[in-house]
Amino acid sequence: MPSAPNPYTRRVERLTRLRRGIAAALVLGAVALAATYFVQRRRHPAPTAPLLGLQVQQSAAGVDISKSVNGRPVFRVYASRADKLRSGGVVALHQVRILVYDGQGRNADEISGAAFRYDQASGDLQADGLVHIQLERQVDLTARGLRYNVKQGTGSIAHGVLFAMGGARGRAASVELDSHRGQASFAGGVQLDWPRARQPDLNLRSDSARLQRLSSGAVTINLDGHAYLRQGVQSLAADHFVVAVSPTYALQRLDASGHVLATNATVSEPLRVRADTGHAEFTRATQKLQRLELDGHVLAEQTQTLRGQYLLRRLRAGQLALRFAPANILHMLIARQNAVLTETGAVPQRLAAPELDFAFGPSAAGRPVPSLIAVSSQGRTEIVRGPLRAAADQLQLTLAGNQQPRLLRARGHVAVHQTVNGIERTSQSQSLQIEFSPSAGRGAQPGKVVETGDVQLRAGERELSAQQLTYTPADGKAILTGSVHGSDPQAAFSAEAATWISHPDGSASLSAHAAPAGNIELSLSGRSSNVGPMLAANRPVVITAGSVHWDQPAGPKPTSAASFRGTAVFTGSVRLLQAPSLLRAGRLTITAGANGMPAQLLATGDVQTDFLANRSSVGSLNRQLTHTAAGHERAVRVRARQLVYSAAAHQARYSGAVRLAVDDATLSAPQLTIYLSTSGNSPSLERAQATGGVALRQPGRSAHAARLSYDFASNQVRLDGGPPSILDAEHGKITGDPLTFSLSSDEIQVGGKSGTRVLGKTKGRN
Repeated sequence: MPSAPNPYTRRVERLTRLRRGIAAALVLGAVALAATYFVQRRRHPAPTAPLLGLQVQQSAAGVDISKSVNGRPVFRVYASRADKLRSGGVVALHQVRILVYDGQGRNADEISGAAFRYDQASGDLQADGLVHIQLERQVDLTARGLRYNVKQGTGSIAHGVLFAMGGARGRAASVELDSHRGQASFAGGVQLDWPRARQPDLNLRSDSARLQRLSSGAVTINLDGHAYLRQGVQSLAADHFVVAVSPTYALQRLDASGHVLATNATVSEPLRVRADTGHAEFTRATQKLQRLELDGHVLAEQTQTLRGQYLLRRLRAGQLALRFAPANILHMLIARQNAVLTETGAVPQRLAAPELDFAFGPSAAGRPVPSLIAVSSQGRTEIVRGPLRAAADQLQLTLAGNQQPRLLRARGHVAVHQTVNGIERTSQSQSLQIEFSPSAGRGAQPGKVVETGDVQLRAGERELSAQQLTYTPADGKAILTGSVHGSDPQAAFSAEAATWISHPDGSASLSAHAAPAGNIELSLSGRSSNVGPMLAANRPVVITAGSVHWDQPAGPKPTSAASFRGTAVFTGSVRLLQAPSLLRAGRLTITAGANGMPAQLLATGDVQTDFLANRSSVGSLNRQLTHTAAGHERAVRVRARQLVYSAAAHQARYSGAVRLAVDDATLSAPQLTIYLSTSGNSPSLERAQATGGVALRQPGRSAHAARLSYDFASNQVRLDGGPPSILDAEHGKITGDPLTFSLSSDEIQVGGKSGTRVLGKTKGRN
C-alpha cells in the first residue's frame, strides 16, 4: 500500500517551478529590452566624443580622459580608478597623472597625486592631499590644496609650495599656475637656494615671483618686492628682479630695478653700491658673474683702514659698469655720466670727469679683493688733493701693487693750482707726466714731473714759460727747454733752455743757454730803490749773452725790493744795456751784495763800454749812447781786456790794452780807473786815472806820460811822470812834469818840478 506524501517535499517542488517561471520572464524581458535599445539607437544615435573634444576610455589599467582641439592636445588625465560621486558629473580619481599642454600643444605640465576630484563638465580639478607638479620637466613643485582647471590650464595652490629647478630649491606660501601661457606666479615670501659647484651658493628672496617659460626652453623669473640675491660675500637687492635661466638651468642674466643695492661684504674693505636699475650677465659655462651695470643716481661707498687711518671712498655717477675676469674677479669698473670720486682722510681727495675707468688686477698678498692697478678718465677731468687742484682733458693713473701711485699722465689743457705758504702757484701745459717713487712713512711721492707743450708757470708775481719742463723733487732740479721765458716784478729773462736747481737750505742755481743763432736775455726792471752807482737807480737793465750760470747761496732772501742774490756768470757775446750806457764783453760776472744789489761786475774778453757825457754832468752807465748834441753831449767809449766794477768803492777798473775815446781824443794805457760820483740818484762819471805808460792822441797832437788823469766835468787832462811830453804838429815837442791841457783847446799848462825844464805856454788853436 503506497505511503502518504511528505508535506516538505511538496513545498520544494512548488518553489522550483516558481523560479523557473521567473527566469523565463527575465530572459524574455532582456530580449525585449535589447530589441528596443537597438531600434532606438538606430533612430537616435548616441553623441560621440569628438563633438566635445573629450574622450573617455576605460580599461582594466584605469581611466584615460583627454581633450584636443583641431588635433592639438589640450590635456590628458590618467587614473587607476574613477568613482562617480553623487554630486552630478564629479568623479573621484585615484593615483592620478595629468598632462596639461601649452598653447602650441607641444610642451606639457604634469600634475600627479593620490586623490583628485574632477568635474568633467567644467574641467575643475581639486586635490587636498599632497600633489607633485612638473612644469615642462624644468620646475618641480610639491604642494597641498591644489585647485586646477585642466581645460583652461590654470590653477592655484594656497597652502604652501616647495619647488625645485635644476639644482635650485625654493619655497613660497602660494602659487598661481597658467600652463597654456607657461607661467607660474609665487607669493607669500619666495625663497630660492641654488648650490653651485666650485663657487658660492646663490640665494634669491622676494615677496613674490613669476616664472615664465619661453618656447626656446629658457625660463624667465620675475621677483617683486624686497628682491634679494646673495652669492658668498656679494649681494644684490632691489624692488624688482628679472632672472633669465637657460634650458640647461644655467643662470644667464639678471635685471634689477627700484632702489638697487649691491654689496661686497668683505671684512677689510666693504663696498656698497646704490642705483635705480641694474643689469648682470653670467658666463654660460661656469655661471659666474661676467658683467654688472648700474644706472641712475649711482652711489658706491667703500670703507678701508689704511695704516691706522679710516678712509671713506664715494663714487657718484649716472651709470656704473663692472666687468669680471673668468675667475669671477673684478677686472674693470667704468663710471659714466659725470662721475665723481671722493675720499676722506688726512688729505681729502676728489676726482671728477664725464667718465672714469678703474682697472683691477690679481689680489695682493693678504687682500681679499682685487687690487686697483689703473685709473683713467675721458673728458674734462678735475682733481683735488688737499691744497692741490688740477684739471685736464684726459687722465691716466697707474698704481703699484701696494695701491700707491706709480705713474700719472694728463693730456689736453692741463692746469694745476696749489697754495703753498699763502702763495698761489699755477701750472698750465698740454700734457703732464708724474713718476712716483716710494717714500718711507709717507707713501709714494712724485719722483719726476714732466710738463710738455706751452708750459706756463706762475707763483705769486713770478711767471715762467717753456715748451717743456722736467722737474725732479729729490734734487730740486727743473729743466726747461724751448723758448724759455721768466719774469717777476724786478727781472725777466729768456733763453732756449734753462736748468733751475733749488736745495732745502735755500741755495739755488740757474743755468740757461741760447739757441745756436740766438741769445739769452735778462732784464732788470729798475724798480728797486738803487741798483748801484754804475747801474743807476730806477733804470731798466737788459743783459744778453750766449749762456748764464747763476748761483744763489743759502740763507734768507734779501728783505729789500730787489731780489738779486749770489753770483751770475754770463758768457758768449755779452751785452749789458742800461740806456744810454752799453757794456760788451766775452764774459760777465755779477756778484750780489748783502743788500740784494749787484756789488761787483767782472767783465773779460774784449770789453767795451759806451757812455754819454756832457760838460756839466758827464753821463754814466745809466745812459745809452744814442747821439751827440753839439756843445752838450759827448760820446765816451772804453775798451779793454778786463773790467772790474766795485759798487762799494764806486770805481770801474779797466786793464789790458785799455783804450778810452772821448770826442776826437783816444787814450791808450795798460790800466784805467774811472771814479764815479755818489751824489744824486743818477751818479755820474767823475774822473779817470790811467797808469802804466799812457799815450793820448788827437788830430795834430799826441802825448805820452807814465800817468794820466782826466776830469769829465772840465774836460781837462793832466800828464805825470815819464816825463810827460806832447808832440804838436804846429808847435813841436813840449815836455814838462806835469802837463795840463784841455781836450777841447790847444792851450797847454806846463808845470814845474825840481830838475825839470819848464818851457811855458803855447798859443791856442785857431
